[in-house]
Amino acid sequence: MKTLLAYLFLVLILTLSFQSWAKADDIRDFQIEGMSIGDSLLQFYDKKQLDDIKHTNSFKKKIHYKYCDNNKSKIYFDICIFTLKKDKKFTIESIAGFIDCKHDISICYKKQKEIDNDIKQLFQKAKREVFEYKHAGDKTGNTKEKDIVYVLKSKAEIGTAVIDYGKEWTNDEGRQDHLQVFVDSKKYAKFLKTSAW
Repeated sequence: MKTLLAYLFLVLILTLSFQSWAKADDIRDFQIEGMSIGDSLLQFYDKKQLDDIKHTNSFKKKIHYKYCDNNKSKIYFDICIFTLKKDKKFTIESIAGFIDCKHDISICYKKQKEIDNDIKQLFQKAKREVFEYKHAGDKTGNTKEKDIVYVLKSKAEIGTAVIDYGKEWTNDEGRQDHLQVFVDSKKYAKFLKTSAW
């Protein structure tokens, strides 16, 4: 029963968030846990707190800092934010909230479909793209990913991704199957497609 109530609460929060986004015409108007693309992370954390939540990213090209906070949200089990290393203002380039599905991947796909239906109605002019592929970071080829991405006029992106980890990669660093809701700047979206892996 608690799981059902938590799920209904998540759907309500996402629906209300997406309703407020419907009037937005700039990626900076979108928020995950109050943070937007273009904000400085220093508005939300001091430098010591940032040092405490800094993580190594698994990208081939190491031009970003990754900060993950698993205490910030009641909706997501983790929030991860990326900034450029050379940016002394700590400008947010990407924000993602992660929803746990480690015990049943079908839950992730069901939630992804529901969230996508909301996004589709609100962003009818955005270009919708669906990608299903083997995750490039898993050299065994056993990790599957399904992304549903909305490309805005500015080339910034908003969407969802389900990651179904292969056993070898899950055990490697404690990864778990999840659904993520993300907002990416134009630069970060391009980086993911051209240089990350």
